[in-house]
Amino acid sequence: MTKEDKAVLENEEKGRNQFISICKREDVRWCSMHRQAKKRHSKWDVSIFNQSNGKMSIVEIKTRKETHDKYKHEWYLEKDKAEALIEIAKKCENKAKAKNKEIEIAYVNLFNDNLMAMWTFTIEELQAMPTTKRWCQKNEWTDIKELKDVYLLSYTNAKFKEEIDLSKSIFRK
Repeated sequence: MTKEDKAVLENEEKGRNQFISICKREDVRWCSMHRQAKKRHSKWDVSIFNQSNGKMSIVEIKTRKETHDKYKHEWYLEKDKAEALIEIAKKCENKAKAKNKEIEIAYVNLFNDNLMAMWTFTIEELQAMPTTKRWCQKNEWTDIKELKDVYLLSYTNAKFKEEIDLSKSIFRK
C-alpha cells in the first residue's frame, strides 16, 4: 500500500469516527447509530436511525479539506456515488418495511472549520433532482480530474448541521 493510499484510508476512518462521535453525543437527539460498514472500500459508511423522522439512513461521509463556505455554500454529491447509495437503499427496503421503517439516503460533509452538514433524501427525491457538470477527482486515489454529473447541495439547506468537536466550539462557550 502506498503512502497516499494509506492517507486516504486514514482520512476515511477519521471521518467515520468523527460522525459516530457526533451521533453519540447527548446534545444530538436526531441520530442513533445502527451499523458501520465492515469493508474499507464500501459504497456506504454507516447506517443510522434518524430520530427526527423515524427513517433508517444509509450514510456516505465525505471529509473536506475546505471550510463550509468556500464555494458559496454550493457543495455537491457525485451522481455515481448517489446511484451506489440508491442501489444499497433499494436492497434494504424490504428489511426496513418489515420493521415499519422507511429508508433514506444521507450525505455528510465534515468541513475543516469544525462544522458538519448532512443532507437527507428519499430515493425518489434524489432521482428527481437535476444534475449539473463539475470537474471532480476521478477517485480518491488520484488527483486526476474528470467532468462528472453532480447534484448541487446548498449548505443552508442541509437537514442537520453540527459542530464536530465541542472542545473547539465557536458557538458554545
